[in-house]
Amino acid sequence: MGDTEVGTGSGVAAANATGAADDVALPPGAPYLDLRDLFPPEPLVRILAAIGAVDAPDLLVADLDRDPIALYPELIERGWSWRPAEILGDRVRLVLRRGAAS
Repeated sequence: MGDTEVGTGSGVAAANATGAADDVALPPGAPYLDLRDLFPPEPLVRILAAIGAVDAPDLLVADLDRDPIALYPELIERGWSWRPAEILGDRVRLVLRRGAAS
């Protein structure tokens, strides 16, 4: 996963300024989940666990193998918004933010 720091108990890592797993820029210090190579519904389960944690961040970046369309209604229900999925080579990157989209 590149240069990362292990998050507290949630399996979330803080990405370095150049990104995790490659050289694609991420927001500095953004919590990052590499969920590629996991079978459904595990990516959805892990994202929901990360945003539902007591110490959940206000921003989360996740890389997945596919666009997680089943996740979007769950994010809305929990008060999270997302930037449209960005396709980067062999993965889809989501940037999730606490709060409604503006």
